[in-house]
Amino acid sequence: MDKRDISNFTNYYYHLYQPIFCVHNWSLFGYEILLRHPNFSSASTLFKWAKKEKKSIDIDFLSIEKAIRMMVMKPKQSSLIFINVYPRTLLDARWPIFIKNLVKNLNLDTDKIVFELNEEYSYLGTNEMCKLKMTIKHLRQLKFKVALDDVGRNPTSLQKIDFLDSDFIKLDKSLSKNLANSSEKQYVVESVIKFKKDKKIILEGVEEPTDLAMAKLIGIDMVQGYLLGKPDMHRYDILKIEDFFKREQF
Repeated sequence: MDKRDISNFTNYYYHLYQPIFCVHNWSLFGYEILLRHPNFSSASTLFKWAKKEKKSIDIDFLSIEKAIRMMVMKPKQSSLIFINVYPRTLLDARWPIFIKNLVKNLNLDTDKIVFELNEEYSYLGTNEMCKLKMTIKHLRQLKFKVALDDVGRNPTSLQKIDFLDSDFIKLDKSLSKNLANSSEKQYVVESVIKFKKDKKIILEGVEEPTDLAMAKLIGIDMVQGYLLGKPDMHRYDILKIEDFFKREQF
């Protein structure tokens, strides 16, 4: 059977964990949970196929439920988990019942779960944005947290973060690359920090020590990237990672 058949999808997909660290003391803040499938090189290529087959929302539901069920099976923890979700999944007619049943049946510690909306929100029309805003409001009433992903990848994403009420803003990895040597990128990052003081700012895609140092210098709250930890099937030996960065005095 073709592994790309949605009916057989659950036999092959899995998740990876990538850690997110607080900059001020290098403590673990949470994990982003990343969907993977052996037939696809990345989640983006997987969902490109899924959109073509009109299966992207179905796969999103499968991924979200599995990620949350895996969290419930783990011992209680203080760190958050960030679960990727397409905005159109939140707008799907099945979403209210789906999330209601998960909360009810799994007795969720909802304040440990962050729904991370990818940049699709920046392409939604006015009516869809209004509906998305109401859905986010409902999620936060249930004590879930919300993050806006890929902010800064395009100008529209920067414009629309004002409209959507999120807890976290995740700056796109394009802003972290060569951050130490780009006054333009530093200005963009500092502007977001300045005007979004009520939000926690996470910089993604950090790969170089100099860019990490600059991120800390200009006031980024949290960081994520290959320098700190690559996506992995298992959670990292966090104590060793924390000790390393404290020892190096970043």
